[in-house]
Amino acid sequence: MKQVYAIFKCPKCGRFTFSPVRQKTRLCGNCGNIIKIDPTSCQIVHDQREASMLVRKYNAEKDAKSFLRAVEASQKELEKLLPKEPLKIEDLTEEEETVSSSRTQRLTLLLREHCTKQPASFDQIEELCPKYKLDFEYVKEKLVQLGKEGNIIFPTPWTIKYVGAADSGYTAISKTPSFQTQIKGARRALVKLLSESANPISEKEIMQKMETMGYTPEETQETLKALLKSGEAIEPRPGYYQVV
Repeated sequence: MKQVYAIFKCPKCGRFTFSPVRQKTRLCGNCGNIIKIDPTSCQIVHDQREASMLVRKYNAEKDAKSFLRAVEASQKELEKLLPKEPLKIEDLTEEEETVSSSRTQRLTLLLREHCTKQPASFDQIEELCPKYKLDFEYVKEKLVQLGKEGNIIFPTPWTIKYVGAADSGYTAISKTPSFQTQIKGARRALVKLLSESANPISEKEIMQKMETMGYTPEETQETLKALLKSGEAIEPRPGYYQVV
């Protein structure tokens, strides 16, 4: 079955973004907020390229009226795609024996057990929260923090992979703090650079502008690859990039 996509607005920064329609949560590529998706405020489209194009259009024009009309037109179709009753977690037959009373340790245990070998979606994390006696609102805040610290990565804006040390709480991956700080700054600078342009920017121009801001070509290339991998940026034609 062909993938269907939902377009919606981040409640924190107001920028539009999109995700597969059955995802309930995703990361905002602009402000880093973890968005709980409200199906009643989404526009539904049947193609990822169309979703990306509309997101760029809404963000460039800030045309709220056309988006609201599209949302209204999508509601009947959305009712067919989503279950009438919310999905429930399977009943647990065993009590957890290894879960600590510390929320930090419980979250670390959840991530180690379910997000180490392969990524897990935000929806899966939310479903696992009762099992580890965690509140999802607390978990969302901590996931943003862990992402900034380098303990988790986002292979897509709606999935998480744990890359921290497996034998302790929140231990960052093996990069020096100065390098991590530089990469975080490069990410913000590159997202801002791409967001301010209405058209795709060539890799050469990106390198030149980032270099004037103090970032090396290696830092810029790594950051660009990370944005492409997370779905925050796309390459509409070879050698040209833009945010979604």
